[in-house]
Amino acid sequence: MRGTTDEAAAIAKLNETSPENFRGLVRQPGAVEPVFVDEANPDRCIWTGTVQYSPYPFEAFPQTGDSEFSFDTSGGSQPSCSCSASSA
Repeated sequence: MRGTTDEAAAIAKLNETSPENFRGLVRQPGAVEPVFVDEANPDRCIWTGTVQYSPYPFEAFPQTGDSEFSFDTSGGSQPSCSCSASSA
């Protein structure tokens, strides 16, 4: 991507120019890395972008504290053997 000093603008451009689907796969969130950034001359800035594709849509990971788990440890049994081997 060219023409911006802003990472968010570069990611937006990446999303605008990369297909949402590719060979039956769904685009995942992309990433950009600055190659050349000139704050005084934004038109000269260059970013490289990477997009990955997956068979499944992207689902954001839950934030810390958003997950809830419950377990049922009641019921069921397993035989226990306290065996010792001795040689004669």
